[in-house]
Amino acid sequence: SRELAGDEEMMAGEGSGPRNRQARILIVDDSTFVRKALRKVFEARPGLSVAGEAGDGHEAVRMCGALAPDIVTLDIQMPGMDGLAALRDIKLRWPSLPVLVLASASSNGPEVVMEALALGAFEFGLELPAPDADRASGIAAADDTIELEQLAAEAALAALRPTRAVAYAEAALAGLAPRRDRLSHAILESRLGRYRLAAGDTAGAATALKRAAE
Repeated sequence: SRELAGDEEMMAGEGSGPRNRQARILIVDDSTFVRKALRKVFEARPGLSVAGEAGDGHEAVRMCGALAPDIVTLDIQMPGMDGLAALRDIKLRWPSLPVLVLASASSNGPEVVMEALALGAFEFGLELPAPDADRASGIAAADDTIELEQLAAEAALAALRPTRAVAYAEAALAGLAPRRDRLSHAILESRLGRYRLAAGDTAGAATALKRAAE
């Protein structure tokens, strides 16, 4: 079943039971480079695996039915059926399926992100930039790595693995300093607080949220 566990199970830990199996992710993006980068980071994380890949919204909806993934990562800008249309269809057919939406900071305004959340997206992350010569050679920029770590954290939380989400977010924060502005730190700290709260670490959550507000 694709139904998510209740709050008691979410807070109980991750050492046993069905949630200890790998969470299967469907990657949806029209960029081969982005799909490859996401597959690499997910498959390197304990508890996460890739069920399949789709290059457009129509294929995404079809593969949700065929593969029954636990999580979907969904690009907004795609040819044919775009991410918002695909999200609307996916949530209509499978309301409990967590969908992580990838939005471009340069192309997708806040209204697009808000619409995706209103349609039922679990969370959003920043889409990787278009590949340059280095990326095309498989060399990821440091900032790309941080975004991927953060997306892995959101996927872990969506799969009800909050302690792994904490670990991935901490890795993203460690890679962040001191290259990004204070706002980026605050966003990551606030999300880390959310993950720690889900893991039952209220003191750690309070510390992260305090740092986010400083």
